[in-house]
Formats: sequence, structure tokens, C-alpha cells
Amino acid sequence: PVEYVRSTVTTRIEVRLHAPRERASVAHEEALRNLETFERALEPGSIESWRLIDASPHGLGIEAIGKGAWAKAGMLIAYRDAGDPAWSMAVVRRLNRADDDRVRVGLRKLPGIPQCARVTLNDPRQISGKAPSGPALKYDAIELAGEASCLLLPPGVFDAAWRYTLTVGHRWDLIRMQRCTECGLDFEQVTFAIEE
Repeated sequence: PVEYVRSTVTTRIEVRLHAPRERASVAHEEALRNLETFERALEPGSIESWRLIDASPHGLGIEAIGKGAWAKAGMLIAYRDAGDPAWSMAVVRRLNRADDDRVRVGLRKLPGIPQCARVTLNDPRQISGKAPSGPALKYDAIELAGEASCLLLPPGVFDAAWRYTLTVGHRWDLIRMQRCTECGLDFEQVTFAIEE
């Protein structure tokens, strides 16, 4: 809604725009409903509920309510709070399996907001223009956007010698991978620089 305020001292009219407070919560609830509908359509066992035991700024202690047999140390995990549609990423640091089939898991949170991304390996011949381009190799990735953005890639994709195209949403950038900061069971965490 727009609120018009007339000043009594002058005849100037100020326009103040107010974002409706309820609009953000409606969008949040709609996103949550869509996510829950999607989760119900998945195969049984695709999503598990875990119980939070403790939390710190850098980690979580959780207990698997399901079997949790698939969890392994070094594995990348996507998690979210039950009432929140936003996902976060973490790495399994430790596992303790009890005799009563409970699994206690220690997670290290990865900073940043996860965004779906695609990394395309650029054919160096395309840059020189001397030879026809070959087929491009494309890899699904996750960009952790934040103060120090990084990529989560499948194992074996990182190579500092190659140039890549990073596509996130409607944005694409030529990048060069700089350093692999962590190798997990099913991922590599890589820093990168956008090339000008």
C-alpha cells in the first residue's frame, strides 16, 4: 500500500511505500506448502526426520529417528528446519550407532546460502577460435553464496588449470577454480574467482 502524507508547512506531498508485512509470510508459507507437497511425492525413505539434540553456530548434534543407515562420515547433507522452506548444507563429521538402532550424528554447518548451479568445462579451442568446439562437459553443483562464496562439486571435477562457466539462475560467469578446501565422501568444496 502507498501512504500519502501531506505536510502542513509546505504543499509538498511525500510518498512512502510500505511493503505489506503479511506478503512475506504468505510467500514463506506458500513455499513451505509447495516443498512439503514435493516431499510427499518422493519415494518412501527419501526424506527422514531427525531430532535436534544440540546446536552451535558451527554445528549440529542430531539423532536419526529413521534408520539413518545411509549416513557416513564425510557425507554432504542438506537439511532444513521443519517450519522453514530454506535449506542449509552440512558435512557429517561423526556417527555413533547405539544398540537400540538410534544413530547420533555430528554435523558441521557450511556457511552460505545454497543455490543450484551448473559448471561447464570450457573447451580451450573455443577461446582461440582455431578449431571447432567439442562437446561441453557439464556438472551439477551447489554454490554457497555469502561473504566467501564457494562451490560444492562432484569428486574429481576440480582442476585449477581449466576455465569453467558457472551458471546460477539467469547469471553466468567465466570462472577459474582456485583451491579445493575440502574433499568429502561425495563432494569437493572449491573456492573460485570470476574472470574479467
